Amino acid sequence: MAKAAYSALACLLMGCSMSAGGPDSADADALSTTAVVVVERNMAEGGAVRSEATARFIQARAFADDRALRLAGVAMDLPALGACMQLSRGTGGKRVTEGTSVVLLDVGAVTLANAPLQARQVPDVANLLSGSVYTASTVDVVPGQALELRVGRDTTLVQAPQDLSSVRIQGQDAKGSVVLGSGPYDLDWSGSSGGSLYVDVLGEGATSALRCAYEDLGHAVMADGTLPAGKGSIVVHRLTRTSVKLPGADTAEVRFDFARAFSFARPADPR
Repeated sequence: MAKAAYSALACLLMGCSMSAGGPDSADADALSTTAVVVVERNMAEGGAVRSEATARFIQARAFADDRALRLAGVAMDLPALGACMQLSRGTGGKRVTEGTSVVLLDVGAVTLANAPLQARQVPDVANLLSGSVYTASTVDVVPGQALELRVGRDTTLVQAPQDLSSVRIQGQDAKGSVVLGSGPYDLDWSGSSGGSLYVDVLGEGATSALRCAYEDLGHAVMADGTLPAGKGSIVVHRLTRTSVKLPGADTAEVRFDFARAFSFARPADPR
């Protein structure tokens, strides 16, 4: 006992760390799996629609935090509702630390709306990220209807939101190109999803977009100065996030991101 006490005192004086080996340290080393399925439906300016899906089964220490989700490619950069933020390239300006290590699990067959998602091996990034991402470049997504998500032998139904339609800005239909004056800008759309709506604005020749977020209530006001002078593009997104139960996952969610794009022209303000 005296020897043990002497060892503890020596360790304390030398500044070394001691592990109690209790439940807290075990929890810190525990692995958890977070599943994120993203379903995107994009309507281009000309009216062409494309739907695609990705699925990631993210294994990380404890529950996946923002660093792990960002490394896995599923972190959401969204401002507070009613606010805007400038998007930067890469990881949104947030550094992924070396202490983060993520494995994207291969869970076998995954299908969505009868479309098989193919497992694609991702390159090992500095021993921080490895494993497989599931992707399908074409998915039959019907707005407002339930989709069947199958992982292995387990099936889950997930409800898709209604399509983002009847989008208008300053009283003009958001189809093709619109000519706008100075703000603020009234933005209107059909229905409400119970989720959120975000808008990406990219001026012609700009290297980063401005992103603004609003409640999905059918109307929002974009502040003066949101749109740059000249030409650019606006993409309006309806975003919903639904928690589901998937085999082998501690937590899981399905994100629907329905988007509609159009272009704008805004003359420079007179001096």
